[in-house]
Amino acid sequence: MKRPLTQAHIARLADTNIAIVENNQGVAASWYMADSSAASAQYGLIGALVSAGMDAMMNAGPAGRAQQTADDLATIALADKLNQSLRAQFDAMKVAQAPDGSGVRIAEVSTVQKILSPAAVNDAVEVNISYTLSEDATALNIVATAAYSDPAAKYVTPYTFKTVPKDELDGPLYRNSFVYESNRFALPTLGPEIKQAMVEAIQKKYIAKTGSLPVSANAARRSRYSAPLKESKDYEDMSQEIKEANDNTLSKSEAAGLLTREWLKADGAFLLKELESAHAYIAKYVLLDLNSTAVPSLEGADQVVEQMQDGRTVRLVGAGIGAGTYVSSPGGLKDFTTFGNAIQIADVHRKKISQLQETAKKQSAKR
Repeated sequence: MKRPLTQAHIARLADTNIAIVENNQGVAASWYMADSSAASAQYGLIGALVSAGMDAMMNAGPAGRAQQTADDLATIALADKLNQSLRAQFDAMKVAQAPDGSGVRIAEVSTVQKILSPAAVNDAVEVNISYTLSEDATALNIVATAAYSDPAAKYVTPYTFKTVPKDELDGPLYRNSFVYESNRFALPTLGPEIKQAMVEAIQKKYIAKTGSLPVSANAARRSRYSAPLKESKDYEDMSQEIKEANDNTLSKSEAAGLLTREWLKADGAFLLKELESAHAYIAKYVLLDLNSTAVPSLEGADQVVEQMQDGRTVRLVGAGIGAGTYVSSPGGLKDFTTFGNAIQIADVHRKKISQLQETAKKQSAKR
């Protein structure tokens, strides 16, 4: 992952700008999307239709829950707010630099909207960042990638190969990844109160969707003011979710519904603290890494580079294709958490992205 600068490159960069690529998705909620198309392919068209129907039913609940989670988190942490917070931390790092320091230093900090200006920013370290909540909402994973390209200086791989791979022949002069794993919530213990809370949350979701609780097909037929088919489908979906809520198994989707409330408690105090900590870590280590000429080994060992009083550690990945990546992890981790193969983003962010894309099309047409 890491492409270190040489000492000559560091001297050449000196005072260098930071360009924060504006995040447009905010905190995304991850979920596992079921896909049985490969297994059913041998049965042709009928198999594909059956597979699609089964997948739709299996995915409806988790997808809807993830969408609700993303929408809820956006009430506290809009993408614009995240971008401002990250920029503030880089500004703070700029102020903290020693006035007579050598090496790469932060000159100016700016933001860039890639939908409108997709080209690389000249003479600047571009920082991309993403925020993803785990399937069960116990943890938040924040990943930043920093890269610097210089048309006047061609990248030369520091590794020795019998045959140099294509991806080592060109690309950015510098690159690395910075991962922040948030402090975690424990999974709730399933009991009558938890089950009731889940049922109420499900009912609240459907009331928000239609204005009232959905009714059964029979009840819908008896009322000339109802739309039978639509109401019947919502009722079936709600009934299935309530049935699952009352079983004795806490699914990851159900856990997410409960733990999202913890992230939002006290006006999102826990969420905002984790985001600020992540941004401070990223700003600190991007600058530190820009001044490191160390070439990671694909066969090395992880190295702890910082140990904090609360048990959090920052380690340098020492093996595999991720060698050179920095990872900040909380102390005392015992439980394993997973991030799904799909994400949902808040509707407010989806709308903004559409608006930006429309603006980009108009700008392109004018050219």
